[in-house]
Amino acid sequence: MKKKRSWLLRIIISVFLLVIVAVACLYFYVQPDKPIGWQAMPDDNLPSILKRVAQERSREITISEKEWNQYASIFVQQWLQQKPEWAQWNVQGMNSKLLEDQLDVTLHLRPWDMLDAELHIYMDVNWDTQTQTLLLTPSRVTLKHIPLPDRWLEQQKKQLAFDLRPYLPSLIQVDDIRASTGQWTIRFGLTKR
Repeated sequence: MKKKRSWLLRIIISVFLLVIVAVACLYFYVQPDKPIGWQAMPDDNLPSILKRVAQERSREITISEKEWNQYASIFVQQWLQQKPEWAQWNVQGMNSKLLEDQLDVTLHLRPWDMLDAELHIYMDVNWDTQTQTLLLTPSRVTLKHIPLPDRWLEQQKKQLAFDLRPYLPSLIQVDDIRASTGQWTIRFGLTKR
């Protein structure tokens, strides 16, 4: 009887130690490789970008990944203020990478005081010319490189829509937005009535 108890006790202690080691490994794994903060304010606002397009007599303008991150940081900070459910995650910063037809948004989260985590939200990028709206649809989420279940994404599956009409003069519209690795190309045209 004593031998059974000692074996059972050894198994319980081994499982307990294994769980502690697994949690410690996960804790260190999900830490961001480098701190991600909020980007600085952009040098150009939309009216100055349009002025630059007019001065260059070009119908296209290219926005770099850095400029995109600056605009996106402002938007995400404002968006987080309107979403109290995200307050528990304590978002410390964001960065995004432009892939061919996807946007990889990296969020630096601090859900608890001692835990920092890196969350990646991959979004499909589409442009709707009729409504002058940039549509970003979440397609998958990973915690660093660990895929999270699709059911977690279904709650946040709502499309983000950026209507550009309020920022454009009435005679100008965006004909196309093309995302390529590291940059966005925006093609302007005259409004069709």
